[in-house]
Amino acid sequence: MDRRALIPALHAAERLFLLDVLAGRMPDAQFGRDLDGEAFLAVMPEKLYPMVYVRLRDAQRLPADVLQTLAMHHRKNLLLELRRAADLRRIDGALGAAGIGFLILKGPVLAATVYPERAARTMLDLDLLLAQEDFAAAIAALETIGYRVPRQFAGAVLFAGDAPPLVHDDPGGAVLELHTMLDSLPERRDAYAAMAPRARKVDLGHGVALQALDREEFFAHVVLHVSKHHRFEDELRSLLDVALLMHADGSALDWI
Repeated sequence: MDRRALIPALHAAERLFLLDVLAGRMPDAQFGRDLDGEAFLAVMPEKLYPMVYVRLRDAQRLPADVLQTLAMHHRKNLLLELRRAADLRRIDGALGAAGIGFLILKGPVLAATVYPERAARTMLDLDLLLAQEDFAAAIAALETIGYRVPRQFAGAVLFAGDAPPLVHDDPGGAVLELHTMLDSLPERRDAYAAMAPRARKVDLGHGVALQALDREEFFAHVVLHVSKHHRFEDELRSLLDVALLMHADGSALDWI
């Protein structure tokens, strides 16, 4: 099937241009002739602004106002990426001092391993996998560095394997989410124990290196998370995550 048959008619040219840019292709279409800059920004999720900026900042193809908007979002995410690195360093120190092991999930690993630069990948939260028996001690250790359970989550019923989200006393920090189960291992209540022996250390930048899922389990976790929580709908960034993972790690994965 021609992919154009799947694209909504409204601003179809801008949508196709966006898909080509995300795929690393440089289309022939020109702004002012074939493309409308305002429509291009309108059809693009803001989560992708930093990535598109990284792809196009040196191409001299964007109208000045579009480039300025994308650049502003990229600078904002660059500052947030620096903040995330500092947060992860403190989290690692606090949990390490308490003798609690954990694996870092999703966003920071994707940003560091498959995106063209870390600031190209946006994220709102940090996800950690740890043992169920360490939940209470982990929350207590994280409280010493300023993380708290928001009042509205007190007594709330959560999904199995999830702790209440933690937010930092200082504004601007990412929400911290603790998990004991993986979407790729739905029957395992001891996912951390199963995955820790196979974990790999990932350089997340700025002197922060943390343990993460091995490549195959990480791929399965990302894909199943997109399917379960987003149903592959209205989440172009998540689909981009999968595409970049397949491009980077596909040849090294055991597909059997």
